Amino acid sequence: MLLGLPFLALQARQSLDDEATAIQQFVLARIEAILGHAGDATADVLDLVGSPCVSAGLDLRRGVTAHPFVRSLNLAENGRIYCSTLEGAVDYAEDSSAYANGRLQLMFGNLVTPNRALLVYRQATKTGAVLVGIDGQHVFDVLRLGAEEFVAQVRVGENWVDKDGTVTAAAHWPDSATVNLASSVTYPFTVGVAYRQSLVCRHLISAYWPSWLLLTLLGLLMAYGGHRVLSRRNSLTTELHRAVEAGEFVPFYQPVVQGGSGELAGAEVLVRWMHPVEGLIPPNQFIPLAESSGLIVKMTNQLMDKVQADLLGQVKNLPERFHIGFNISAAHCRSMELLERCRDFLKPFPPASIVLFLELTEREIIQATPLTDELFKQLDNIGVQVALDDFGTGNSSLEYLQRFTVNALKIDQSFVAKADSDALSTHILDIIVDLASRLDLFVVAEGVENAMQRAYLEKRGVEYMQGYLFGRPVPFADFIAAHVAPTSK
Repeated sequence: MLLGLPFLALQARQSLDDEATAIQQFVLARIEAILGHAGDATADVLDLVGSPCVSAGLDLRRGVTAHPFVRSLNLAENGRIYCSTLEGAVDYAEDSSAYANGRLQLMFGNLVTPNRALLVYRQATKTGAVLVGIDGQHVFDVLRLGAEEFVAQVRVGENWVDKDGTVTAAAHWPDSATVNLASSVTYPFTVGVAYRQSLVCRHLISAYWPSWLLLTLLGLLMAYGGHRVLSRRNSLTTELHRAVEAGEFVPFYQPVVQGGSGELAGAEVLVRWMHPVEGLIPPNQFIPLAESSGLIVKMTNQLMDKVQADLLGQVKNLPERFHIGFNISAAHCRSMELLERCRDFLKPFPPASIVLFLELTEREIIQATPLTDELFKQLDNIGVQVALDDFGTGNSSLEYLQRFTVNALKIDQSFVAKADSDALSTHILDIIVDLASRLDLFVVAEGVENAMQRAYLEKRGVEYMQGYLFGRPVPFADFIAAHVAPTSK
């Protein structure tokens, strides 16, 4: 016992350190990706520094819509901020010394959102700079992905921010905490992850008691017993592996309706994690990790099997050519397996009863290769439809239109939310609808939440709509009960 318990304590601490490091590296990678998009946005508008705000404003606003995570773009010259996508022509002092390495600043807020943290990325030029405002919520969401036992915070310059969005001049770690710090090699920020010392004791008491018994009975097997218990400690990725094997990911269905009549046309399949302890976990908390760990393909395959079984039991009650949509990412497009999965999915259904949609997301860029060209060609041959999800918010949408066979554009809810109230969003929405008409594509508007938005979209001839106005994502039984009436077909 004297030799074994210290050994187990050391192993428990090492396991916690490893998990803290894994969380730390994940947070570093995600925030670096966010800042990478900000860097791309500045590169597009660097030439505008010095241009009058009247002539530069439209290009700045286009830059905001073309890059994810970017909330605002601003131009500064000779120490003064003179143009902003949020306020137009302005005149504020720019303090370059407030930025870490002259590139990054974590603010408590600004005039537009005084109580909401803001991350500002700065790219200097010879006479001024381009400033990119990034909503702090993107950083908070990343910090929330870690296990509850760990506290993660980000430092930029002298300021720290935690998962609740609180910006402070000093980090607030738990009492008697072990803190691990790591700095980005690309951008001037640091990630700290901490856990209480008492967590080691709690783990020894709750998770390692079988080892205590083994120590008293089989002292020479102490190391083996401790290793077996430690191996049951799950990291974030291991927990996802376990959940996939246990089939804990389930489909929820959100209705898609026809724009004019409001009749049911189909549904988008949205994944939810039914965790045995945490309950229902939304996708934004695990999809990025599932994509980076390579589990997204297996997860999607399981969803397609479950959706197929659901639809087969109700196909006679569904509208003809019922649309069913799945989100796919870059990982799905690295082999022809997706084609076979789509064939297997459609095989048991009567002809023209189900139309399968694949929605291309831009969380990871799908590289255009001879393999992807052949994949999308074959998908088109078997009748699978392809839609560009969140069109207008990413930087690869137009490239996808040029290279892949595309049938539909899905308008991002950020544009729909401001329909008929914000001039820029209205113009972008009109441009997307006009582009779809010219390319003979149909349009699906996401995030429709009220009658005013619906009426505006109907005026513009939008064929399909989706949003809380028509129904929230729900399990299949609830979807059928709410939206499908039994027929005698």
